[in-house]
Amino acid sequence: MRYVLLAATISLSVCSIGQEQSQTEAQQVVTIPPDNHSATLHATQGVDLGPTALRSLEERPPALALESPPLQRLPRVVDTRFTLLTMFQVAANVADVETTVYGLSHRAYEANPIIGAHPSRGKLYAISMPISAGVALCTYKLKKTAPHRNVWMIPPVVVGGVHTGAAIYNFLITH
Repeated sequence: MRYVLLAATISLSVCSIGQEQSQTEAQQVVTIPPDNHSATLHATQGVDLGPTALRSLEERPPALALESPPLQRLPRVVDTRFTLLTMFQVAANVADVETTVYGLSHRAYEANPIIGAHPSRGKLYAISMPISAGVALCTYKLKKTAPHRNVWMIPPVVVGGVHTGAAIYNFLITH
């Protein structure tokens, strides 16, 4: 803050020196602050100072104007579309897990080698829900960085679509 004030003071000094040198010698400019008693006194008494003219500091435009930009209101990240797509992804994940558990109880086996041939319901949820939470977090960050682009919708739609397809496949092979 000190450097900004120092720069503004130097800028005002340079501007006032340049203006004083450009004045002709016939007219001398005296700058009086607006709250100075002598400025009020000379103005009210109508005193003629001859070639000297009084000029108030209020007439000079500021040499440095510091304005903050207007606040822009960013769109909300968690809105109806975000909530619906995340709910679709989680619901598809739950449907996939539950149809897998149903299929395992009817002599089917899990095709994913990482999970194992006969995983428990807890193991399935313990593996799939953190992945869904990670996809939701990725979706949130994508929407926050580019709210006006629809790229953020790709992860929940793809993951939800894959889980929906797996749930339908699990249902078809058990019936």
